[in-house]
Amino acid sequence: MKKDSLKFEISVIIVKYYHRIKFTIHWGDRVNIGLFTDTYIPQVNGVVTVVRNLKENLSANGNNVYVFTVNHPDAEPMKNVIRVPSVKFIKEPQHRIGTPFSAHVMKIVKEKKLDIIHTHTEFSMLFQAAMVSRRYKIPMVHTLHTMYDEYIHYIPFLEYFSANAFKMLFKIICKNSEALIAPSQKAKDFLLRYGAYKPVKVIPNGINLERFYEAKKEEHEDIKRFRYRFNIEDNDKVLIFVGRLGKEKGIDTLLYILNKLVKVDKKIKLLLVGDGPEKENLKDLSKELDIMENTIFAGYLQWPDEVRTAYNASDLALIASSTESFGLVVLEAMACGLPVVAIKDPSFLNLIYDNENGFLCENAEEMAERTKKLILKPEKYGEMKQKARKTAEKFSVQQNAARTFSLYKEILNLDTSFGFNRSKDTADN
Repeated sequence: MKKDSLKFEISVIIVKYYHRIKFTIHWGDRVNIGLFTDTYIPQVNGVVTVVRNLKENLSANGNNVYVFTVNHPDAEPMKNVIRVPSVKFIKEPQHRIGTPFSAHVMKIVKEKKLDIIHTHTEFSMLFQAAMVSRRYKIPMVHTLHTMYDEYIHYIPFLEYFSANAFKMLFKIICKNSEALIAPSQKAKDFLLRYGAYKPVKVIPNGINLERFYEAKKEEHEDIKRFRYRFNIEDNDKVLIFVGRLGKEKGIDTLLYILNKLVKVDKKIKLLLVGDGPEKENLKDLSKELDIMENTIFAGYLQWPDEVRTAYNASDLALIASSTESFGLVVLEAMACGLPVVAIKDPSFLNLIYDNENGFLCENAEEMAERTKKLILKPEKYGEMKQKARKTAEKFSVQQNAARTFSLYKEILNLDTSFGFNRSKDTADN
């Protein structure tokens, strides 16, 4: 932060014997920001997208933004990205975990004179950030990206242990953070349910409309090549899922839906973009259901260009997961003009409006019926495409960054209007 942009107030805030200097930040000030995450480029997932967008937009507004993350064998040097040594998870080698302490990180933080730390992980880099925060008296804010209690249902014998572990984890996070960010009301409720006692601010994730959009005329050849690459014929109807191939995503439900649909129209195909531990099981299930010829396992695609092309080569997006904290893939699909058919879940509130830009369904049977109606009798399809696009436009990455920066300001100013104190009261959205 520029020293000449600060107005120091010689005031000491004493709350439970905790002393700190209060200083005022103005809109035009340049703030030094550290984003800590256990997943970043070249990995492709929702957290990477959110952190990348935040870094780009905060930097574009004159701030110095540094990403602290784990090393990756495929990573290339990037400006203002600091990596720590890491090892891969045994069962999921695409994920890595870093060393919980790095002298190099401590040195960089001191050199760059960070004003605020923003964590996007509950793993190794969180603890690195917490140590840095305490050592240099740098305020910290934390964003929740994953609904862990939803995921734990897939490991039943850990359920009781994990509930207590979550409470301990978020107690540690609250102890070290000035505030928490939830991308949805559902995520905020999760934090409160597990004992979060610091202010929780709901800030929806944003979509970069320069990366995800309906294909331009000059990109139509890219779509043709994509469809040819995956053996998609001109008159095929394509349903798309983008995400991790894990149990929690409900992709088996999508295969059962496809099984119902191909009995009505054999030209319907399901395009699965992504990879994960359930890939082989899903292939076996598609063979068992006799829909292997209608199921396309595309694997990881280059982000964002190939992923955008995949959306534009499709007719409809399907989501059967109820474990999301926020429907980022919903926005990506809608930005490309796709209506979305999804299982009804609180994370999709204010995103999917039933019978307007998609359908919210109670179960797989309803999903199959709504999908069939939209694909085979597309009277409302054009109208829903337009409304889907307009919905995505309401959630820009610029708006997300502005609201996040506003929260930084409140924290650095110790603005009591949001409830920044060390009591166990939580603030409303």
